[in-house]
Amino acid sequence: MGQLLGGVGNSGNTTEPHLHLHAERDGLGLDLRFTGITGITGTLHRGRTLRT
Repeated sequence: MGQLLGGVGNSGNTTEPHLHLHAERDGLGLDLRFTGITGITGTLHRGRTLRT
């Protein structure tokens, strides 16, 4: 709990800083669930852009 997962950056061919997350177990992708985030509704899925 409270551990740093990564940093937002702008490496490669991108127009703005962003963060990619991927979770898997035994080679299968897992759904990610975030709690305690205000102002964000709906599901998180591939290609979704979140703005706060």
